[in-house]
Amino acid sequence: MTAWPLSLWQSFAWDMEKSRPGFVDSPWFTMNAVVELRGPLDTGGLAVAVDRLVRRHEVLRTEVTGDSQVVAAEPGTGLEVVDQDGVEDWTHAPVPRDVPIRVRVARTGPDAHVLALHLHHLVADPETLWILLADLGLLYARELGGPSPPDPAGQFGGYTLAEAEVVRTGRGAAEAWWDGVVGRTSFAGVAATDVGEAFAYRAEVLAAEEFSRLERGCLARRSTPMATLLAAVADGMARQVADGDMFVFTTIFGKRDRPCWQRVAGPCMVPSFVTAPRTDDHRRVVDAVRGCSAHARFPAAEIRAMNHGVASGIVPFFEYIPSRRPAVIDFGPVRATVTASAGPKDTGKAGELGIRLRKADGGALRGHFSADGVGWSREATRLLTGHVGAFVRAL
Repeated sequence: MTAWPLSLWQSFAWDMEKSRPGFVDSPWFTMNAVVELRGPLDTGGLAVAVDRLVRRHEVLRTEVTGDSQVVAAEPGTGLEVVDQDGVEDWTHAPVPRDVPIRVRVARTGPDAHVLALHLHHLVADPETLWILLADLGLLYARELGGPSPPDPAGQFGGYTLAEAEVVRTGRGAAEAWWDGVVGRTSFAGVAATDVGEAFAYRAEVLAAEEFSRLERGCLARRSTPMATLLAAVADGMARQVADGDMFVFTTIFGKRDRPCWQRVAGPCMVPSFVTAPRTDDHRRVVDAVRGCSAHARFPAAEIRAMNHGVASGIVPFFEYIPSRRPAVIDFGPVRATVTASAGPKDTGKAGELGIRLRKADGGALRGHFSADGVGWSREATRLLTGHVGAFVRAL
């Protein structure tokens, strides 16, 4: 067995588990993709390809504990050939933390199958799904006589070591940045006084044409969809939060910011904070997002402790997930089409207000909104949801 230190994401996840038991250490804390396969499928060859995939990527043999991640020498699972009639849900399936991958396949008709890949979120980000499905397709094609795929670009354990070095060398600059934008500002947030019912809902925020216009406008303004949407959220919150000059959110930044990390399987992302000043100046929000991203590799717990209001108040979670989902995957003679993808299944363990925005398959902007009912109610959040759409349409 091989042991690696935890990444910033994995450490953050375990800290979150302490405050929300059963949220992270759960078989439903997963990343998932469903693929339709058209053409003659050799399930025996696919089983060999799955075995090779797990052997090829250490992260698929890794158990993440509270203080380290341990790589097993041998695969702990293989391809599951199942009966379609016995599957209630292809999008989600429980994945144990000590065996962090499941691959299911079922025949749905003549030369037609459905394949589902499920990964525990402690060892995967959204990009990992597409890296592994692409590899699985190449490994399957190899079993049918195709060429061998190139070796992996690296292993996630190497990423964690490199990340730790970036944290060490950049600590001084990052600490100064966060002290300036969080430690020395007046926190704008709701008090944890009003307690209502927990809620979770999904809603379309922008139609496809509207979101396409937003993307084009970002190019013209040298902005990004994330910065524009964050500005819209902050503007909506400013109408409900009277005091404070800086909105602070927790977020997750994708950090495949070196060429050698582009194709590494594993959660190459960093939990951090992002700030949005109470302002009509969109450029200030853009600059804040860029600065927060540049200095994201700094312990999130230390950032939160820099400001009493942030440490004791309700800090919403904000995330924008761009669409990188491939339409088709190379699977040798079989046509493989991605039909669904999803993150963790709702298990009723919502915490502080969470705003998760993503570009859907048809091009619309959809959001998932949830909270435990403390500070932010369902009604207040729906008003905020509506304002985000109105703000962007007015740009």
